Amino acid sequence: MCWQKYNLQKFCRTLAVIALLSSNLFICAQRALTAEEENDFKKCWEEQHSDAEYSISQSLRFYRIKTENGSRASLLVLDLNDRSYVLKPFFNDHPNTVSRVVKEQKALAGINGGFFNLSNGESTSYIVIQGKDQCDPKTNKALVNNPELAPYLETIFNRSEFRIMADKDGKLKASIMSHTDPIPSGWTLVHSLQAGPRLLPKVTDAEEAFVRKSTDGKLFDSIGSHKKAARTAIGITRDNHILLLAVADKKQDSFSSGVTLEELAKMMQELGCKQALNCDGGTSTTMIISQGDSRDELNCTFHKEISCEPEKLVKSGLLVQKNIKRTNSRYR
Repeated sequence: MCWQKYNLQKFCRTLAVIALLSSNLFICAQRALTAEEENDFKKCWEEQHSDAEYSISQSLRFYRIKTENGSRASLLVLDLNDRSYVLKPFFNDHPNTVSRVVKEQKALAGINGGFFNLSNGESTSYIVIQGKDQCDPKTNKALVNNPELAPYLETIFNRSEFRIMADKDGKLKASIMSHTDPIPSGWTLVHSLQAGPRLLPKVTDAEEAFVRKSTDGKLFDSIGSHKKAARTAIGITRDNHILLLAVADKKQDSFSSGVTLEELAKMMQELGCKQALNCDGGTSTTMIISQGDSRDELNCTFHKEISCEPEKLVKSGLLVQKNIKRTNSRYR
């Protein structure tokens, strides 16, 4: 009868292990379901619960965060120190959707970026990719020939931009500066994407001529700074993490129940950013992210986390890609 007793004990232990595993799976599933409810903008990004389905590693994490007014907020956090990934701007000769660009360039994620004229599709923002100028807003006739903007053109050309710089050893550093600010000694410019206004350390909508007086003396706000609207933002932490944030309500009209610029700046600050930049918003606000565990370049599907329907055409944005040159990648 010893063997029967032994088998019974073994069977009980097996049941206990199964019960424990089931309990852990239930807890994990419950946490995944309630992560969005638990996340809010009163905590730093490191204290939030990431979404396991879209987070690839410790260096590339995805979050859904609730807002007080019920708008949707999606956050992608990238560790710029991890060379397993590449963060770079994209620029379309002709306006295209972010989702098409993400698929064409086999990226892991993408957001919209700089401003452009709807009338002619020309960029009003400077963009540099791999050290090469992609566009010059001074050639945009709709911009330079607008008499209302003539007194503000130099300010517009010098609006804030997101920069990625490299030193001689290949170390990367991100910063937000005005377009004419010099590159720090010992660093070279790799990428830049101009947008604006700056959100942190303070909102500079008036200083960058987004809020200005027209020739008849009326105050003009080109991006609805004090209205609630869908918004896209880029943030930088002290330890070189890049935060990409998109906020919009379900309708995502030009000016719907999103957030004001001041509210957006506060969100980025509470998430842990020391510098932050506003990007094109309204119906242009878009975040596309890859779905699934494998992230296979041929079979990967992409999810429109935040997007107007139908998705709007944009001129530029930011992509997160796998660094194919890095053999010992954490991505794998």
